[in-house]
Amino acid sequence: MLRRPREYIIALQEAMTEVANSLDPSHSKILKRNEMHVGFEGSFGLNAVSPRGLISSLLNTLVVVEGIVTKCSSVRPKLVRSTQYCEETDTYIQRDFRDATALDVGVEIRGQERLPTGSALPTKDDNGNFLELEQGLSVYKDCQTVTLQEMPERAKVGQLPRSIEIILEFDLVDRVKPGDRVQCVGVYRPMASIQNTQATGVFRTVLICNNVSVIGKEVGALHLTGNDTRNIRYCKTIHLQ
Repeated sequence: MLRRPREYIIALQEAMTEVANSLDPSHSKILKRNEMHVGFEGSFGLNAVSPRGLISSLLNTLVVVEGIVTKCSSVRPKLVRSTQYCEETDTYIQRDFRDATALDVGVEIRGQERLPTGSALPTKDDNGNFLELEQGLSVYKDCQTVTLQEMPERAKVGQLPRSIEIILEFDLVDRVKPGDRVQCVGVYRPMASIQNTQATGVFRTVLICNNVSVIGKEVGALHLTGNDTRNIRYCKTIHLQ
C-alpha cells in the first residue's frame, strides 16, 4: 500500500462502487456522475515526514506530511468528462480528460493503460461537423492548490523552512485555511518541467492529497456519540418532570 498506493486506491474505489450498487441499485445513477473516494489515516512509519523529509526515494509512495498552511488558491472547476452535441448527426460525444495529476495515469486498468489526455477541447468531429459543449451534461471536479510549510519549531537553527505544494480535489477543497497546522496524506508525485517545448531532467514535486486533517482542532473538545445525546435528552426529560 505504501509503495504502490495508486493501484490499491483505484482497486478500493472500484470495490466500494460495486458494494454500493449491490446494497442499493438506485445509487447507480448517482455513481455515474460522482465517484467514490477513499481516505487514509493512521501510522505511516518512515513515510511520516515533514516537507524537508520529502526526498527522491519517497516518489510515487504514500506519505503523510505535517506543516503549516501558508497559501491557498481559489477553488476552480476542472473538466473530467465533456459532453458535446453534434447538430448535423444529432448525436452526443463524450470524452474523458486526465492530466498528470490524475491517480490513474500510467496504471493498467482492465488490460488498458491510462494515459494523460490533451487539455484542448475539440470543436469538430472526425467528419468535420461542428460540436457544441453541453455545460450541464459535462462532469467537473473542484480543484485547489495549497502551500504547506515546515513548522518553525521543527526546523534547525539557521535554516529556512521548506514548503511543498499540495493539490486538493473533490470534497477536500476548502478544508483548511492559511495558518492552520495540518496533516496531509497523499501520493508524492514528480511533475515534468517543460522549457522551450522540451522536457528537462529536473522535476518539480507535488503531493496529490488523499486526506487532510487539522492538528489540534479537536484538542479538549467533547466527542458525543448517539448514546450520549439520547442520555442527555432523557435526563432533561426526567428533570422537567
